Amino acid sequence: MNYAVLWTPYAEARLAELWLETDVRGEITAVANRIDADLAARPFDVGESRERGRRIHLMAPLGVIYQIDSDQRVVHVLTVWRYDKKDRT
Repeated sequence: MNYAVLWTPYAEARLAELWLETDVRGEITAVANRIDADLAARPFDVGESRERGRRIHLMAPLGVIYQIDSDQRVVHVLTVWRYDKKDRT
């Protein structure tokens, strides 16, 4: 059973800013959709754990921080940023 993926208003606004700032909008859209699909299907298997129950998922050109609510089967995307594979977080 899949998880619902909910982006916080901040994360949604930040994603919109990233989309408007780039000339590769199709790539941003495709990767954001792929991140949604990954988090819905297997949120514990993608990314890496971080402090305070958060996780990080990097899929160039985006990176996200998210939290999983197992009881409610919801993934909350807290923030998103532009990520280059050469960057190290």
